[in-house]
Amino acid sequence: MIVHGNRSRLIEEPATLLGTLSLGTMWFSAGLPAHLKRLHPNADVILYGHTHKARTDLIDGTLVFNPGAVYQVDEAQARHRLDRRPGWFEWTWLQVIRHRVDRVVSSYGVLEVGPTGVRARVFPLRG
Repeated sequence: MIVHGNRSRLIEEPATLLGTLSLGTMWFSAGLPAHLKRLHPNADVILYGHTHKARTDLIDGTLVFNPGAVYQVDEAQARHRLDRRPGWFEWTWLQVIRHRVDRVVSSYGVLEVGPTGVRARVFPLRG
């Protein structure tokens, strides 16, 4: 099963506000893998993104895997995009990125399917 991985707006919007106000130190994603397992109880593998942070969980025999993201907007890219005078929404988001405290490493994932099951691996990308 391949899904984006976001939950209802009642959870995602307050979580995004908290992450924004804390400059990235408090991104609430607790319970997301278990939530995805509940939504897709018969899946052997659930591949998701949404948080852009690599994570691997095994929940009741289901591999729940986020390979991260190959592209992360960093401070330099945020400044470059701000120079183009974006609209208010992007401007606000880029201000947060510019001052963000946590730095997520870009990565990609590989799922290896073999006779003994599925294995997930994450590979960090260095700029």
